[in-house]
Amino acid sequence: MVGIIHDSSVETSVPSFGGGGFLGLLIVASITFLSLLPFFASKNISRAIGHERVKEILFRYPKEAI
Repeated sequence: MVGIIHDSSVETSVPSFGGGGFLGLLIVASITFLSLLPFFASKNISRAIGHERVKEILFRYPKEAI
């Protein structure tokens, strides 16, 4: 939107991520992948053992302390 308002190109209006080169893009992609890994892992675990069982494991009060 800023590029359209100030009449500049897409390349100048989009910020460069990770320094702008291929290595920077690779680093940003790796960080994004690693940060989304727990989200998708928890979704798959929930699908495998059931949403209610996951809630029970995470949020129930333990009946006896070890």
